[in-house]
Amino acid sequence: MARPKTLHPATLPFDQPPPQLNQNDAWGRTPFYILAWRVWNSDLSIYPNEFVPVDKYFTKAWYTTRRKHGISQHTRQPYVLCSIRPDEESDILYFIAATNRHRFDLTPDSLDIRITKETLQDIYEPYERELGEQLTDPIWYRVGAFDDSPQYNREGGLNSSRSPSGSCR
Repeated sequence: MARPKTLHPATLPFDQPPPQLNQNDAWGRTPFYILAWRVWNSDLSIYPNEFVPVDKYFTKAWYTTRRKHGISQHTRQPYVLCSIRPDEESDILYFIAATNRHRFDLTPDSLDIRITKETLQDIYEPYERELGEQLTDPIWYRVGAFDDSPQYNREGGLNSSRSPSGSCR
């Protein structure tokens, strides 16, 4: 079965969110995107709880962070996915703060982003960590398997090869 083609890039920076899901634009119908930190499983320090699934451990830690700060207002609960493409390595995790399913205004200082990032920073210990290395802002990842047509940026120019930034290697 042939994979669908798209002109939508595989990743976008935090400050350039994709259009809303299924919206038609010059690139065609917008695929599903997640706003997430991409982390290798080996870069997480969840010991002595290594037998607890990461998603359950992270959710519990997220609620603990909310209680620690006395947050009572509604925030989006983040979730964890093991992969977003069928050909991706299984030891990569995505800590998802939002999707393009609904319109929203998020900034790096938004409560949703700050609480999720703080929770992830508590368990993030890269195997080859550089002194002072911190998580950066999450980025937008396109979900699903696509045959990428030559990718064009928002200004209409051809993209160079893009590699995820932030917490991924």
